[in-house]
Amino acid sequence: MSNLSIVGFHVIGPVGNQIDAISAIKPSLVLLLDPAAGAVAAVKQVSPNTRVIGRVFKPDSEVAGQIEQDPIAAADWAFDILKPHIEANPAADWWQIANEVQQVEVAQIVRNAMFHRRLIDRLATIGARATIAGFSRGVPKTIAESPAHWGAYFDVMRYAKERGGLLLIHQYGYAPVNNDASWLLRRYEERVQPFLPDDLRDMPWACGEWGSDMGHQRQGWKTGYQLNAQRYVDDMHAAATATMQTDAGKYCVGLCIFTAGRVNNDWIDFEIDGDVMGRIVNRSWPQAHVSSPPSSPNTNVDEWAMRRGREIATISVAPGTALFDGIIRDGWLPNSPEVYEHGPDGRLYVLRSGESPDGRRKATYFALSGDWDNVRKAEA
Repeated sequence: MSNLSIVGFHVIGPVGNQIDAISAIKPSLVLLLDPAAGAVAAVKQVSPNTRVIGRVFKPDSEVAGQIEQDPIAAADWAFDILKPHIEANPAADWWQIANEVQQVEVAQIVRNAMFHRRLIDRLATIGARATIAGFSRGVPKTIAESPAHWGAYFDVMRYAKERGGLLLIHQYGYAPVNNDASWLLRRYEERVQPFLPDDLRDMPWACGEWGSDMGHQRQGWKTGYQLNAQRYVDDMHAAATATMQTDAGKYCVGLCIFTAGRVNNDWIDFEIDGDVMGRIVNRSWPQAHVSSPPSSPNTNVDEWAMRRGREIATISVAPGTALFDGIIRDGWLPNSPEVYEHGPDGRLYVLRSGESPDGRRKATYFALSGDWDNVRKAEA
């Protein structure tokens, strides 16, 4: 166990306004939006073991448009924007620019993955690390509801995990959050992480935004809890405790309450400065665990394809395309949808699992994306 609070802050505006709170609770993680030069060092000075995400703001529509047009070029564009911020705050642990974009359709998830894989590589050239995903609350849905969406992201999760990256998501509950059955607040812990492939369940993850959101008109805890700060803090304490009691809690880097500070009135209903912050500071919070080290990368494409085929074989069938035709030509039966992932050689593949009619033999059919005349088969 660490001596760091699992609950931290999503900070908007000067970090100096929140430095006393950071010093008091020693959060495991804080997220600084557009940090000024030296802001990360200021956090580390009062809480040396606190990890920091630096997020640089660009309008969602601009980032989404860049990724939609060309994910690789978009990552290069993002790198050029992030680089001066990294130079001004070299002590930051991770950096984020894509926030709640390219996340609804499977094709968008694929582009999100391609963007972040490239960004991981570009940031590594200057000794920096990236967050990945940046998914909004409830998106994608649970693995049971959206297996193809999550399946399309598994490979970049592996890639990030092996390189010190962080899976970043947003989770909010309706008020009162401790009676919320919408599976939006503890969605990852209870409906995603337990159903991930074995090698991804220890993926370091965090909530860059966490709290209560009524789901419309930018209404947060003030509307949901009718300004009852004590009840809100009590509920968030219960939620954090519940998270840390799950297996996923072992690998949670932090839960950043949205929002400490603001630059305009857009998010005033979420702001925790004042009464809520005072109650947070005076509360004892569950402590963060130390995450497991990253696993070693797999460099054999056929071995990787066979393993992935086993992992996706429990997902329901969605017929079509060249892989489906290849399985049928062999007299076999498909038992998964198609999954788009980058292979260990860095290229984008499409995979689909199949089995013999008697169910005794399993194989993965796969091809480079777009090279539909060269379908390959990896059989155990």
